[in-house]
Amino acid sequence: MTIFSVYATLASEAISKFNHIFPSKRRIPVLNGAKLRELYYRVIEEAERPLPKADMMYLVGETRPNQSSVLDRASEFSGLIGIIGYEDTEQRIGYPGSDVWMPELLKRSIPRERIVPIMGSLIQMGDKEIIHTLSEMRAMVRHTKELGIRNIIMVAPRFHILRAFMSGAFALSESFPELRLFPVLGTPLDWNDKSSHSQGLLTGIRADFLVEEMTRIYDYHEQGNLLDPEDVLAYMDRRDTI
Repeated sequence: MTIFSVYATLASEAISKFNHIFPSKRRIPVLNGAKLRELYYRVIEEAERPLPKADMMYLVGETRPNQSSVLDRASEFSGLIGIIGYEDTEQRIGYPGSDVWMPELLKRSIPRERIVPIMGSLIQMGDKEIIHTLSEMRAMVRHTKELGIRNIIMVAPRFHILRAFMSGAFALSESFPELRLFPVLGTPLDWNDKSSHSQGLLTGIRADFLVEEMTRIYDYHEQGNLLDPEDVLAYMDRRDTI
């Protein structure tokens, strides 16, 4: 059993107990831990396959220590490459923008005309602007719909792939359910290297990010910002028949 599996089970049991002991309080939406594990293994299995046919490859925004994982996959694809479109973002929100990733892709022999900077992921939260995974996926979905794209690959590191795909499924369910979204793993990164994640606010070795990612999945599901794992699995089944 993986760390992921253990945490999913414990978190699911804790939520169920809370709802049973405190029935008069606001109920926490129960995320089915077994179905989440099933979704995780299915996403990983699919993400490890050879690249599927698609119209665009979208590189999920990552901090500088992790960016090579997604950037290095771009050279394997012959279609459009989507990236965060804002410039001068690293100091403000923790993720390099197109002013950093455009030169990186050019160095990897990706022609400029195939690189698509996607705007719309920057949102206001309180007194500051941020980009988070869901706002990024919403911008990606809006852009693909405007361009008439029906098949898109989403690349993320292993520790981020599940939440990124779940966020993508949530975003397309809102406005473009016909979009066929495929998860693809970035190139491997050393689990024991010190790194940063989540707007640069989370630091530690990459292995630590697995538990933090699971915590966020439960938190964002509780907030209503992620679909149930069952719904994401149903989307994958439906997507494969479209």
